[in-house]
Amino acid sequence: MKNDLERLKKEFGEVITKVTDRESLETLKNEFLGRKGKLKDLLKDVAALADDERKAIGKIANEVKDAIEAAYGHKEQEIVGSSQAAQAHIEWID
Repeated sequence: MKNDLERLKKEFGEVITKVTDRESLETLKNEFLGRKGKLKDLLKDVAALADDERKAIGKIANEVKDAIEAAYGHKEQEIVGSSQAAQAHIEWID
């Protein structure tokens, strides 16, 4: 399960680089972190694990979630910044 979580984190990192607009970014976030997202799907079997294993997997899952949210926030700022720069350029030309 640890490998699956790491793979999920890597997959998000690869896919997010291709996103160019907010709508696609939001869709991607929901695909990974939403109620029916990939992370939830991986974690549905955690309850069946032994206590030590559950704690370890929970910690890793939280780290993966935090990394995905951080990447999302960074990309969102990048998209907002580029759209604001484009808008400022258009307004300057007018």
